[in-house]
Amino acid sequence: MEVTESVKNLFRGFHQDMFEYAQTPEAIAQEALGFLTLDDIPPVVAYLDDLLSGRYSDEEIQAIWHRMPADIYFTDALGAVKVLSLVRDLLKTHPQFKPQ
Repeated sequence: MEVTESVKNLFRGFHQDMFEYAQTPEAIAQEALGFLTLDDIPPVVAYLDDLLSGRYSDEEIQAIWHRMPADIYFTDALGAVKVLSLVRDLLKTHPQFKPQ
């Protein structure tokens, strides 16, 4: 699975100061979207679709998260999966989203 600059932009959105604005998983997901451009949306959705397709265990997803340029981490794998699922769902409802 290729990690594009668009995917890295998403993970950069999980920055250390985000908890000043976001305390719930939904708010964390929403806050991270601020680091994406409109051009980032389709490749990020494709990446998340693959990552969350069931081919990877929750622990593998957490390990992938730890290799990304995120400043925050989840103590349990389910937290990373939940937030990434929320991000994907938010992006798929974005008015500019066009499936690849």
